[in-house]
Amino acid sequence: MRLSTSSSNDRLPTGRWGITWLCALFVAATAISVFEMGLRYSGFQPTQDDSVEFWIEQRDRINDSSERPVVLLGSSRIQLGVDTAYLRDELVRPVIQLAIDGTSFMPLLEDLSEDESFVGDVVVSVVESHVLPSEENQRASEWVDAYYKYKNKGIEPYKYFDQLIELQLRSRLSSRFMGVSPIDMTDKWNPALTSTPKVYLTTNTDRSRNADYSLLDQVQTYIGRVLRHYSLTFPQGVNNFEAFDRYCLDKLSERSKADLSLFEEGVQKMDRHIKEIEERGGRVYLVRFPTDKLIWAFDDHVWPKGEYWDTYIGSRYNSVHFRDYPEMARFSLPDGSHLDMRDKKPFTKALLEALSDKGFEIE
Repeated sequence: MRLSTSSSNDRLPTGRWGITWLCALFVAATAISVFEMGLRYSGFQPTQDDSVEFWIEQRDRINDSSERPVVLLGSSRIQLGVDTAYLRDELVRPVIQLAIDGTSFMPLLEDLSEDESFVGDVVVSVVESHVLPSEENQRASEWVDAYYKYKNKGIEPYKYFDQLIELQLRSRLSSRFMGVSPIDMTDKWNPALTSTPKVYLTTNTDRSRNADYSLLDQVQTYIGRVLRHYSLTFPQGVNNFEAFDRYCLDKLSERSKADLSLFEEGVQKMDRHIKEIEERGGRVYLVRFPTDKLIWAFDDHVWPKGEYWDTYIGSRYNSVHFRDYPEMARFSLPDGSHLDMRDKKPFTKALLEALSDKGFEIE
Protein backbone atom coordinates (compact mmCIF):
# COMPACT_ATOMS: atom_id res chain seq x y z
CA MET A 1 0.00 0.00 0.00
CA ARG A 2 1.40 3.44 -1.03
CA LEU A 3 1.89 6.01 1.69
CA SER A 4 0.01 9.29 1.40
CA THR A 5 3.29 11.23 1.85
CA SER A 6 6.37 10.81 -0.31
CA SER A 7 9.97 11.86 -0.19
CA SER A 8 11.16 14.57 -2.58
CA ASN A 9 13.95 12.17 -3.57
CA ASP A 10 11.32 10.05 -5.32
CA ARG A 11 10.96 12.80 -7.94
CA LEU A 12 14.65 12.98 -8.76
CA PRO A 13 15.53 11.59 -12.19
CA THR A 14 17.54 8.43 -12.13
CA GLY A 15 20.24 7.35 -14.49
CA ARG A 16 24.01 7.03 -15.02
CA TRP A 17 25.00 10.53 -13.96
CA GLY A 18 28.72 9.75 -13.82
CA ILE A 19 28.82 9.08 -17.57
CA THR A 20 26.67 12.15 -18.24
CA TRP A 21 29.06 14.42 -16.35
CA LEU A 22 32.10 12.88 -18.08
CA CYS A 23 30.49 13.50 -21.49
CA ALA A 24 29.70 17.10 -20.54
CA LEU A 25 33.29 17.69 -19.39
CA PHE A 26 34.63 16.09 -22.57
CA VAL A 27 32.45 18.36 -24.76
CA ALA A 28 33.47 21.46 -22.78
CA ALA A 29 37.19 20.56 -22.91
CA THR A 30 36.97 19.91 -26.66
CA ALA A 31 35.23 23.24 -27.28
CA ILE A 32 37.84 25.15 -25.22
CA SER A 33 40.71 23.31 -26.97
CA VAL A 34 39.35 24.10 -30.45
CA PHE A 35 38.83 27.75 -29.44
CA GLU A 36 42.38 27.93 -28.04
CA MET A 37 43.96 26.39 -31.14
CA GLY A 38 42.00 28.72 -33.38
CA LEU A 39 43.03 31.81 -31.41
CA ARG A 40 46.71 30.83 -31.38
CA TYR A 41 46.57 30.16 -35.14
CA SER A 42 45.06 33.63 -35.48
CA GLY A 43 47.97 35.24 -33.67
CA PHE A 44 46.72 35.38 -30.09
CA GLN A 45 49.00 34.09 -27.33
CA PRO A 46 48.38 33.70 -23.58
CA THR A 47 49.41 36.84 -21.74
CA GLN A 48 49.09 38.42 -18.35
CA ASP A 49 47.30 41.69 -17.78
CA ASP A 50 50.10 44.01 -16.65
CA SER A 51 47.93 45.58 -13.99
CA VAL A 52 48.69 47.40 -10.75
CA GLU A 53 47.63 44.26 -8.83
CA PHE A 54 50.17 42.20 -10.78
CA TRP A 55 52.88 44.83 -10.05
CA ILE A 56 52.01 44.81 -6.34
CA GLU A 57 52.42 41.03 -6.29
CA GLN A 58 55.96 41.35 -7.72
CA ARG A 59 56.82 44.31 -5.44
CA ASP A 60 55.85 42.17 -2.47
CA ARG A 61 58.42 39.50 -3.50
CA ILE A 62 61.40 41.72 -2.68
CA ASN A 63 61.71 40.57 0.90
CA ASP A 64 60.48 37.01 0.39
CA SER A 65 63.92 35.51 -0.10
CA SER A 66 67.02 35.52 2.07
CA GLU A 67 69.10 35.85 -1.11
CA ARG A 68 70.13 39.26 -2.37
CA PRO A 69 67.56 40.22 -5.04
CA VAL A 70 68.14 42.00 -8.33
CA VAL A 71 65.42 44.57 -8.97
CA LEU A 72 64.81 45.99 -12.46
CA LEU A 73 63.41 49.53 -12.69
CA GLY A 74 62.51 51.71 -15.66
CA SER A 75 59.90 51.58 -18.37
CA SER A 76 59.21 49.57 -21.52
CA ARG A 77 62.82 49.34 -22.74
CA ILE A 78 63.98 47.25 -19.78
CA GLN A 79 60.68 45.38 -19.56
CA LEU A 80 61.03 44.26 -23.20
CA GLY A 81 64.82 44.18 -23.40
CA VAL A 82 65.95 41.97 -20.51
CA ASP A 83 65.62 38.18 -20.62
CA THR A 84 64.78 37.61 -16.97
CA ALA A 85 64.84 33.80 -17.28
CA TYR A 86 68.42 33.93 -18.58
CA LEU A 87 69.35 36.44 -15.86
CA ARG A 88 67.93 34.23 -13.09
CA ASP A 89 69.85 31.22 -14.41
CA GLU A 90 73.10 33.17 -14.54
CA LEU A 91 72.76 34.91 -11.17
CA VAL A 92 71.03 32.14 -9.18
CA ARG A 93 69.11 34.68 -7.12
CA PRO A 94 65.72 36.42 -7.40
CA VAL A 95 65.20 38.80 -10.31
CA ILE A 96 62.20 41.08 -9.83
CA GLN A 97 60.81 43.08 -12.75
CA LEU A 98 59.21 46.32 -11.45
CA ALA A 99 59.49 48.48 -14.58
CA ILE A 100 56.28 50.23 -15.61
CA ASP A 101 55.48 50.98 -19.23
CA GLY A 102 55.38 54.67 -20.15
CA THR A 103 56.43 56.14 -16.83
CA SER A 104 59.50 57.40 -15.00
CA PHE A 105 61.77 55.25 -12.85
CA MET A 106 62.21 58.04 -10.27
CA PRO A 107 59.21 57.23 -8.00
CA LEU A 108 60.24 53.55 -8.09
CA LEU A 109 63.83 54.36 -7.10
CA GLU A 110 62.57 56.66 -4.36
CA ASP A 111 60.33 53.87 -3.06
CA LEU A 112 63.26 51.44 -2.75
CA SER A 113 65.43 54.11 -1.12
CA GLU A 114 62.81 54.63 1.58
CA ASP A 115 62.28 50.90 2.18
CA GLU A 116 64.64 50.26 5.09
CA SER A 117 64.26 46.51 4.68
CA PHE A 118 65.56 46.49 1.12
CA VAL A 119 69.18 45.49 0.51
CA GLY A 120 69.92 44.33 -3.01
CA ASP A 121 71.10 45.27 -6.48
CA VAL A 122 69.06 47.70 -8.55
CA VAL A 123 69.42 47.96 -12.34
CA VAL A 124 67.78 51.13 -13.61
CA SER A 125 66.94 51.83 -17.24
CA VAL A 126 67.51 55.58 -17.44
CA VAL A 127 65.67 57.68 -20.01
CA GLU A 128 67.11 61.19 -19.82
CA SER A 129 63.72 62.91 -19.93
CA HIS A 130 62.51 60.74 -17.05
CA VAL A 131 65.14 62.23 -14.75
CA LEU A 132 63.10 65.45 -14.78
CA PRO A 133 59.90 65.92 -12.76
CA SER A 134 57.02 65.50 -15.18
CA GLU A 135 53.51 64.19 -15.55
CA GLU A 136 54.98 60.85 -16.63
CA ASN A 137 55.81 60.25 -12.98
CA GLN A 138 52.15 60.01 -12.04
CA ARG A 139 51.51 56.38 -12.99
CA ALA A 140 54.54 55.06 -11.10
CA SER A 141 53.58 57.15 -8.06
CA GLU A 142 50.02 55.83 -8.16
CA TRP A 143 51.22 52.21 -8.27
CA VAL A 144 53.64 52.76 -5.37
CA ASP A 145 50.81 54.37 -3.35
CA ALA A 146 48.56 51.41 -4.18
CA TYR A 147 51.24 49.01 -2.89
CA TYR A 148 51.42 50.69 0.52
CA LYS A 149 47.64 50.86 0.73
CA TYR A 150 47.64 47.10 0.18
CA LYS A 151 50.43 46.63 2.76
CA ASN A 152 48.61 48.66 5.40
CA LYS A 153 45.15 47.20 4.93
CA GLY A 154 45.95 43.75 3.65
CA ILE A 155 43.79 42.00 1.11
CA GLU A 156 40.65 39.95 1.56
CA PRO A 157 41.29 36.18 1.20
CA TYR A 158 38.80 35.82 -1.65
CA LYS A 159 40.62 38.53 -3.64
CA TYR A 160 43.94 36.76 -3.08
CA PHE A 161 42.61 33.45 -4.43
CA ASP A 162 40.76 35.24 -7.24
CA GLN A 163 44.02 36.88 -8.35
CA LEU A 164 45.87 33.56 -8.04
CA ILE A 165 43.36 31.76 -10.27
CA GLU A 166 43.28 34.66 -12.75
CA LEU A 167 47.09 34.64 -12.97
CA GLN A 168 47.17 30.93 -13.76
CA LEU A 169 44.37 31.11 -16.35
CA ARG A 170 45.79 34.11 -18.16
CA SER A 171 49.25 32.52 -18.36
CA ARG A 172 47.83 29.45 -20.11
CA LEU A 173 44.72 30.42 -22.10
CA SER A 174 44.61 32.76 -25.09
CA SER A 175 40.84 32.94 -24.67
CA ARG A 176 41.41 34.90 -21.45
CA PHE A 177 42.82 37.74 -23.53
CA MET A 178 40.42 40.64 -23.24
CA GLY A 179 38.08 41.07 -26.19
CA VAL A 180 38.84 37.92 -28.19
CA SER A 181 35.93 36.10 -29.81
CA PRO A 182 35.37 33.32 -32.37
CA ILE A 183 35.01 36.07 -35.00
CA ASP A 184 38.69 36.89 -34.48
CA MET A 185 39.56 33.44 -35.82
CA THR A 186 37.50 33.74 -38.99
CA ASP A 187 39.59 36.63 -40.34
CA LYS A 188 42.66 34.39 -40.37
CA TRP A 189 40.91 31.42 -41.95
CA ASN A 190 39.09 33.39 -44.64
CA PRO A 191 41.42 33.64 -47.70
CA ALA A 192 39.44 36.67 -48.90
CA LEU A 193 40.62 38.66 -45.88
CA THR A 194 44.17 39.75 -45.15
CA SER A 195 44.00 40.56 -41.49
CA THR A 196 47.00 41.49 -39.36
CA PRO A 197 47.57 39.45 -36.19
CA LYS A 198 46.54 41.58 -33.27
CA VAL A 199 48.82 40.61 -30.40
CA TYR A 200 52.53 41.33 -30.79
CA LEU A 201 53.15 42.15 -27.12
CA THR A 202 52.77 39.54 -24.37
CA THR A 203 53.45 39.73 -20.64
CA ASN A 204 55.10 36.82 -18.85
CA THR A 205 54.37 35.57 -15.36
CA ASP A 206 57.26 37.61 -13.91
CA ARG A 207 56.13 40.85 -15.68
CA SER A 208 58.87 40.70 -18.30
CA ARG A 209 57.42 41.27 -21.78
CA ASN A 210 58.02 39.90 -25.28
CA ALA A 211 57.60 42.08 -28.38
CA ASP A 212 57.28 40.08 -31.60
CA TYR A 213 57.65 42.78 -34.24
CA SER A 214 57.44 40.21 -37.05
CA LEU A 215 53.67 40.29 -36.46
CA LEU A 216 53.48 43.99 -37.33
CA ASP A 217 53.94 46.14 -40.41
CA GLN A 218 57.42 47.26 -39.35
CA VAL A 219 57.56 50.26 -41.69
CA GLN A 220 54.34 51.70 -40.28
CA THR A 221 55.44 50.82 -36.75
CA TYR A 222 58.76 52.63 -37.14
CA ILE A 223 57.24 55.70 -38.81
CA GLY A 224 54.57 55.93 -36.12
CA ARG A 225 57.16 55.73 -33.35
CA VAL A 226 59.34 58.41 -34.95
CA LEU A 227 56.42 60.80 -35.46
CA ARG A 228 55.36 60.40 -31.81
CA HIS A 229 58.95 60.86 -30.60
CA TYR A 230 59.37 64.02 -32.69
CA SER A 231 55.80 65.25 -32.01
CA LEU A 232 55.18 65.54 -35.75
CA THR A 233 52.42 64.60 -38.17
CA PHE A 234 53.14 62.67 -41.35
CA PRO A 235 54.38 65.12 -44.04
CA GLN A 236 52.38 65.57 -47.23
CA GLY A 237 54.10 64.45 -50.44
CA VAL A 238 56.72 62.27 -48.76
CA ASN A 239 56.84 58.78 -50.29
CA ASN A 240 60.29 57.38 -49.47
CA PHE A 241 62.57 56.98 -46.46
CA GLU A 242 65.18 59.43 -47.70
CA ALA A 243 62.61 62.23 -47.87
CA PHE A 244 61.14 61.16 -44.52
CA ASP A 245 64.56 61.23 -42.84
CA ARG A 246 65.30 64.66 -44.32
CA TYR A 247 61.95 66.03 -43.16
CA CYS A 248 62.46 64.77 -39.59
CA LEU A 249 66.08 65.95 -39.36
CA ASP A 250 65.14 69.39 -40.69
CA LYS A 251 62.49 69.68 -37.98
CA LEU A 252 64.96 68.40 -35.40
CA SER A 253 67.49 71.09 -36.30
CA GLU A 254 64.91 73.63 -35.11
CA ARG A 255 64.79 72.01 -31.66
CA SER A 256 67.00 73.23 -28.82
CA LYS A 257 68.77 71.08 -26.26
CA ALA A 258 67.02 70.15 -23.02
CA ASP A 259 67.31 72.43 -20.00
CA LEU A 260 70.60 71.40 -18.41
CA SER A 261 69.82 73.02 -15.04
CA LEU A 262 66.60 70.99 -14.71
CA PHE A 263 68.47 67.81 -15.66
CA GLU A 264 71.11 68.53 -13.00
CA GLU A 265 68.34 69.14 -10.46
CA GLY A 266 66.89 65.73 -11.31
CA VAL A 267 70.29 64.06 -11.02
CA GLN A 268 70.73 65.54 -7.53
CA LYS A 269 67.43 64.01 -6.46
CA MET A 270 68.43 60.68 -8.01
CA ASP A 271 71.76 60.93 -6.19
CA ARG A 272 70.01 61.09 -2.81
CA HIS A 273 68.02 57.95 -3.57
CA ILE A 274 71.10 56.04 -4.73
CA LYS A 275 73.08 57.01 -1.62
CA GLU A 276 70.27 55.89 0.71
CA ILE A 277 70.22 52.45 -0.96
CA GLU A 278 74.01 52.07 -1.05
CA GLU A 279 74.45 53.20 2.58
CA ARG A 280 72.43 50.10 3.54
CA GLY A 281 74.67 47.84 1.48
CA GLY A 282 72.74 47.86 -1.79
CA ARG A 283 74.17 48.74 -5.21
CA VAL A 284 72.57 50.78 -7.98
CA TYR A 285 73.55 50.47 -11.67
CA LEU A 286 72.29 52.98 -14.23
CA VAL A 287 71.89 51.74 -17.81
CA ARG A 288 71.07 53.65 -20.99
CA PHE A 289 69.25 51.12 -23.18
CA PRO A 290 69.66 51.30 -26.98
CA THR A 291 67.78 53.48 -29.40
CA ASP A 292 68.73 53.76 -33.08
CA LYS A 293 68.05 55.44 -36.43
CA LEU A 294 65.96 58.63 -36.12
CA ILE A 295 65.10 57.91 -32.48
CA TRP A 296 68.77 58.03 -31.47
CA ALA A 297 69.30 61.10 -33.69
CA PHE A 298 66.59 62.88 -31.67
CA ASP A 299 67.90 61.68 -28.29
CA ASP A 300 71.48 62.73 -29.00
CA HIS A 301 70.35 66.10 -30.32
CA VAL A 302 68.15 67.02 -27.35
CA TRP A 303 70.26 65.19 -24.74
CA PRO A 304 73.82 65.13 -26.15
CA LYS A 305 75.59 62.15 -24.61
CA GLY A 306 78.82 64.04 -23.88
CA GLU A 307 77.07 66.92 -22.10
CA TYR A 308 74.38 65.04 -20.20
CA TRP A 309 75.16 61.35 -19.69
CA ASP A 310 78.96 61.41 -19.63
CA THR A 311 79.19 64.50 -17.40
CA TYR A 312 76.36 63.92 -14.94
CA ILE A 313 75.90 60.13 -14.86
CA GLY A 314 78.79 58.27 -16.50
CA SER A 315 81.43 60.04 -14.43
CA ARG A 316 79.63 59.66 -11.08
CA TYR A 317 77.85 56.32 -10.90
CA ASN A 318 78.11 52.65 -11.78
CA SER A 319 76.70 53.15 -15.23
CA VAL A 320 76.55 51.59 -18.68
CA HIS A 321 75.70 53.50 -21.87
CA PHE A 322 74.97 51.27 -24.86
CA ARG A 323 77.05 53.48 -27.16
CA ASP A 324 80.18 52.61 -25.16
CA TYR A 325 79.67 48.86 -25.68
CA PRO A 326 79.64 47.61 -29.31
CA GLU A 327 77.96 44.35 -28.29
CA MET A 328 75.02 46.34 -26.88
CA ALA A 329 74.86 48.81 -29.76
CA ARG A 330 74.81 46.27 -32.59
CA PHE A 331 71.09 45.49 -32.45
CA SER A 332 68.63 46.87 -34.99
CA LEU A 333 65.48 48.02 -33.23
CA PRO A 334 62.28 47.56 -35.29
CA ASP A 335 60.67 50.73 -33.98
CA GLY A 336 63.95 52.50 -33.17
CA SER A 337 63.26 52.29 -29.43
CA HIS A 338 62.66 48.68 -28.34
CA LEU A 339 64.30 45.28 -28.83
CA ASP A 340 62.53 42.45 -30.60
CA MET A 341 61.97 39.35 -28.45
CA ARG A 342 64.56 37.40 -30.51
CA ASP A 343 67.30 39.82 -29.43
CA LYS A 344 66.54 39.74 -25.70
CA LYS A 345 68.89 36.94 -24.73
CA PRO A 346 71.99 38.09 -26.69
CA PHE A 347 71.40 41.63 -25.49
CA THR A 348 71.06 40.48 -21.87
CA LYS A 349 74.35 38.57 -22.20
CA ALA A 350 76.06 41.74 -23.44
CA LEU A 351 74.44 43.80 -20.68
CA LEU A 352 75.57 41.36 -17.99
CA GLU A 353 79.16 41.52 -19.24
CA ALA A 354 79.05 45.32 -19.22
CA LEU A 355 77.58 45.38 -15.70
CA SER A 356 80.24 42.97 -14.43
CA ASP A 357 82.87 45.48 -15.61
CA LYS A 358 81.22 47.94 -13.22
CA GLY A 359 81.40 45.58 -10.26
CA PHE A 360 78.04 43.85 -10.62
CA GLU A 361 78.36 40.59 -8.74
CA ILE A 362 77.68 37.40 -10.72
CA GLU A 363 77.42 34.30 -8.52
